[in-house]
This record gives sequence, C-alpha cells and structure tokens, in this order.
Amino acid sequence: MKALRGLFLGLGCLLLSAEGLKAEFNPALPKGLSQIVIEGKKKLAVGLGQILALTVERATGYKISSIETKQALRDWQEQQAMNPLTWSNQVVNTRSGNLLSSSFVSSKASGLPYSRNDSVIASTGFSQKAKWGLSYGLTYQRASRKGFIAYFTSPDQPLSKFIALDDAYIADSWIAEMKLPLLKDFGSIGYLPEYRGEALFIQAQHREQKANRALLRQVGGAYWDLVAAQKNIQVRASAKELANRVLKEAETKFRLGALDPTEVTQAKTQLALAEQELLTEITKKRLIEDQIKVFLDLRNLKLEYWAKEEPQIKPLPLPEDKLLARALQQDPDLALLRAGISLNELDLQEANNADSSNLDLSLKYQQNGYGTFASEAARGVSKQGAVDYQVALTWQVPLFNHQGQRKRIKAELEGERIILQLENQKAVTEVNFYSLLQTLRLNEEAIRLAQTGVRLNEELYGKASARFKVGQSTSFRVALAQQDLAEAQMRLNQALIAYEKTFLDLLLMTDQVFNLYPLSS
Repeated sequence: MKALRGLFLGLGCLLLSAEGLKAEFNPALPKGLSQIVIEGKKKLAVGLGQILALTVERATGYKISSIETKQALRDWQEQQAMNPLTWSNQVVNTRSGNLLSSSFVSSKASGLPYSRNDSVIASTGFSQKAKWGLSYGLTYQRASRKGFIAYFTSPDQPLSKFIALDDAYIADSWIAEMKLPLLKDFGSIGYLPEYRGEALFIQAQHREQKANRALLRQVGGAYWDLVAAQKNIQVRASAKELANRVLKEAETKFRLGALDPTEVTQAKTQLALAEQELLTEITKKRLIEDQIKVFLDLRNLKLEYWAKEEPQIKPLPLPEDKLLARALQQDPDLALLRAGISLNELDLQEANNADSSNLDLSLKYQQNGYGTFASEAARGVSKQGAVDYQVALTWQVPLFNHQGQRKRIKAELEGERIILQLENQKAVTEVNFYSLLQTLRLNEEAIRLAQTGVRLNEELYGKASARFKVGQSTSFRVALAQQDLAEAQMRLNQALIAYEKTFLDLLLMTDQVFNLYPLSS
C-alpha cells in the first residue's frame, strides 16, 4: 500500500512539473531580443529599432504588400522577353474542277469536257514578329497534284468515268516572307507592353512603400503607447505607495487620538482609487502588448514586454530644407502620380498609333522544285528558273475614325488631370511637412511646460505632506496634492509620447527611419 501511495505521489508531482513547464514555455526569441528580470518576472526587453526591424521581418502586412510587387515584377520580366516563335503545321486536301473548251481535247471525244484536280498540300514553318514591327517567316511546303477529265454527254446524263490525264507530280517549295510596317505599328510602339509593365512595377513598389510606411507608423505608435502605459504604471504605483503611506500615518495618528476618523476613511478612499487607477494602466499595457504581438506574429510568445526606449527631445536628422527635399522625393503618392504620367504617355502614344495611316511593305520569295518522285522534286528546288516572288506595298488610311480621336482626346485630358494632381500633391506634402515641424515644436514647448508643472506639484505635495505630519493639514489635502502630482506626471508622459510619435512621422515621411534604425527597406 505504501508503494502504491508513493507511485501515485510521484505521478502527481510529475504532472504538476509538466504543467509548470508548459506554463513557462516560450518559443525561441526572435533575433536581437533578450530577456530581463524585473521585480522577479521575466520580461522581453525591446527598443523601437528592434520593434520596427521585427515589423519588416515578420509582420504579415509587410508580406501581403510585397505580393503585388512580386507579381508586377514577374509581369514586367515576361514583357521583356522576345515575342514567341510560332511553329505552324498544315495539311490541306483539295478537289477542284472546271469546264474546258472542246478545243483542249480530241475532236473524236463526244460531250463537254470537265477537268478535275486533286491535291494534297502539307506545310511546316516558323514565323516571328520583332517588337519593332518586322514580321518574318520561313515555310517548307510539299504538294501532290493529279489531273482527271470526264465528259458531259448530255444535260440529263451524269459525267462519264474520270480518266487520268497524266501521272501525279510532286512540288516542293521553300517560302520566305517578310512584312515591314512603315508608319503604323513601327518602332517603339511594339515596346509599349514592356514600358507599361515597367511603369506598373514602379507603381506597385510605391504602393508597397506606402503600405509599409503606414504599418511602421502603426507599430511605432503602438510601441510609444506601450512606453506611455509603462510610465503611467510607474506613476500610479508611486501614487499607490504614497497613498498607502498617508493611510498608515493617518491610522497612527487616529490611534493616538490626534486625528478624526473621517481622515482615515478619506485616506482609505484615496488608496482604493490609486489601486483602481494602477489596475487600469496595467490593463492598458496588456492590451497594447497583445496588439503588438498580433502585428509581429508573436502570439505564442507569452512574455511581457519591457520598453527600453526613453522618450526625449531629439535634434532633427537633417536641416529643414534637406528634409523637405527628401519628403518630396520619398512621398509615395507623388511617386505614384509620376508613374501615372508615364502610363498616360504610353496611352497617348498608343492612341496616336491607332489613328495613323497604315503603310506596309510585304516581300515573298519562293523556290520550287517539281518531279514525279519526292526525291526528284526536292533536288529540283536548287535549280534556277522555278522561282516565284512578290513585292507589295499596302496603304490604308482611316477615314472618319471618331473612336481613335476620342481615345486620343481622353488620353490628353487624363494627362492634364494627373499633372494637376501632381502639383496639388506637392503642395499637400509641403504643407504636411511644415505642419509636422510645427507640431514638433509645439510638443517641445508642451514638454517644457509639463516639466515645470511636475516640479511645482512636487513642491506642493512635499509641503502638504510635511504640514500633515505636524498636524497642520488634513489627509484630504494631501490626497489632492498627490492626485495633482500624478496628473502632472501623466501630462508630462503624454507630451513626451506625442512628441515621439510626431518625430517618428517625420522620420517616415522623409525616409530617415532607415538611416537611424537598422532596418532593411
């Protein structure tokens, strides 16, 4: 019985140990991150640069935005390839007939002569069209033909039996053809799909840049919210500690008969309020951590985050004029409009080509060989004399082509619209840039005022606390001073975080975030 009890006890300990290991298990930490121990708890220490680097490396949004760019690159690469080489094969079985004059046959024949030709033509060849307009091809053809004759003896009688005129003969031919457009479809117009693919790829790149910039702004903002929540927790924890100390002092004075019981109740109320506010800030921090974990696909990582970054006023990375130039250069909306202008120019070129005259030069050269046997016909191809050729010049002029004119006018109006949009977007970007700078300066001033407010409230709280100790003040006044101090510290944290978020927006707008942090763009 003792052995059985020991076995169950061992199994229970083993299960408890396994459950404990499961609760503390965390997957391997991402590269660059480390654990620290704060107040006996393991936490994940992260900086802003590390969070942004993880966004680039792991965020699902980053991967989604790259798919369109990869597809556009693949389409452009396909357009850069040569036009396909076409291999054509054909077999044609033909029977044709016609009436002949009686002078073509023997005078002894009775009836109206009718001739029939049976032929089988097989051909194989290659053709291709160059991007600048030239089409060319080479075809090998073999034809087998045989002639027959019959007679109509009378209108109401059927044809007599067909009689072969001669043996079947075979014709071998090599045919070279070329077509050169001289006006329409000539020159760079054939490269329009390639040029359009390049412009669409550039647009996809800038759409990806815009989406990634928005994602970095969102994750960076969440990081600074985490810093704010962390600092607010410290403020609320300090307020709780102060409230607890005031309560102990009030209880001591009450036991000595030097304080009214109402003061003790007020001190307890203030402590309960401080505990509630601390719990609220802890909940906020947990929610922000969950949000960051979703962004970075780290949902299985159970550790809490500890933000290492300290919010502070920073110098501008470049002079204002250079930052403005960078903002105009790196603005994805401006880049999208520039690519739109390139696409519009291609549309206008295509519309002008569709509305132009068509002048084509066609050349055909054919060498033939004839014989009653296949080998005889093949040898005859090299002989001189049995050569056919054709030179043609075709001129087509579109008349009353209103559809082509409408396309050209539409492309011209679209070009004017995009140019106006581009100028407007430049003004918007410039205004947004100076607005960010102005907000940054206002945030700096708000930080200085908040720092002054913290110093003044620290002095007021110190005086109120000292007077309470000597019995010249009440716990209620100490609680008010303590609450004012906590609110002043929260306002300072809020001003610092607002400054850091604005500074991050400025870095993203001017693309300087990749210079200050080890990110891969």
